Amino acid sequence: MIKLIDLLNESILKSPFKGKNILYHSTSIDKILKIITNDEIEPKTTQKILTKFNNDSKTYNGVSLTRNVNLPFGDIQLILDGDAIKRDFGKKLIPYDHFNQFGSKTKADSNRNHYNESEEFLIGALKPISKYIKGIRFMFPKEEIEEFKTDEPEIFSSLKEKTKNIPIYDLTFNELK
Repeated sequence: MIKLIDLLNESILKSPFKGKNILYHSTSIDKILKIITNDEIEPKTTQKILTKFNNDSKTYNGVSLTRNVNLPFGDIQLILDGDAIKRDFGKKLIPYDHFNQFGSKTKADSNRNHYNESEEFLIGALKPISKYIKGIRFMFPKEEIEEFKTDEPEIFSSLKEKTKNIPIYDLTFNELK
C-alpha cells in the first residue's frame, strides 16, 4: 500500500513549479467551480493580526494561502503566482505564523506541532483569480481521480471546460488530460 507521505514527497520532486514563488490555496471540490466561475476567492477566513508597535491586534477577513506545496487541507489546491500576488496586493499579503502570533511558542518549542509554518494571509478577496492561477492540483492519486471522473463526470468536465488553458494535476503533478 502506498503511503500518502510517500506520494507527497514524490510530488515535491516532480513539481513543475519547484524553485518558483508559488502560493497555494486549498479548497473543496464543491467550491472550486464557484471560485472559477466568480473569478475570485472570497475572504472567508478571519485572522487576528498583531500590530508592530504594540501588543494590540486587529481582526481581518481574508484568504489563507501557503508556500507549503504539501499542505493537504482540501480536495483541490489552487497553484498561484506568488510574485504577481505580492506585486498587486503589496502590504495586504502578510506572512502569518499562526502558532507564534499570540503565544510564546517559538519554532524551537517542543510543544509546537508545526515547525515549518508557511502561511500567508491576504486581507480581502483574491480577484481576479484567473490572473494568478498557474494550475489546479487534485490532492489525491490519479487512480482516485479516475474514480471521481467516473462517479461525477459533470463536475470534472465542467472544471476542464472552465479552465481550458490551466493545467490540472494529480497529487504527484502528473497532468490530467
